[in-house]
Amino acid sequence: MRIFWLLPILIGLTSCTTLFPERNPAARVPQGVKEVSFSIIAWNDQCYPSVILVDRDGRSVLISVTFRSDGKDHVISIPAFGIRRYVKQDEEATVKFLAERSGIFPFDCGPLPFPSPLGGSGRIAIK
Repeated sequence: MRIFWLLPILIGLTSCTTLFPERNPAARVPQGVKEVSFSIIAWNDQCYPSVILVDRDGRSVLISVTFRSDGKDHVISIPAFGIRRYVKQDEEATVKFLAERSGIFPFDCGPLPFPSPLGGSGRIAIK
C-alpha cells in the first residue's frame, strides 16, 4: 500500500523542523588544528559557490562555513558530517565541523530538509 500521499499532510501539520530536526554535531578539536572559513550564499534554491576546495595538508582541518539565505528560507545540509540547519530569509548561520579525511562531500541548499531536485547542491572537495 502506498502511503506517500500522507507525507505532505504530515509535514504540513508538524512542520519540517519536527520531522527533520537541525543537526550540528559538536566536533572535538585537537590542539594546533588548521582552520579555514568559507561563505556560501543560498539564493533561488541554488548554492554559490557550488564547489569548495580545502587542502588539509595531511592533517585534520576545522572548517567553518557561513551560510547566507537570500530571498527566502533555505535548509542547508552536509550529510557526510551530519549537519542540517534551517536558515531564515536574509539571515546567516555558521556551522563548524572537523574534516579528518579526504574526499568529495556533497552539500545541499533548498526548500526541503533532504536532498531533492528542487534544491541546489554543491561539493566540498577535501584533499
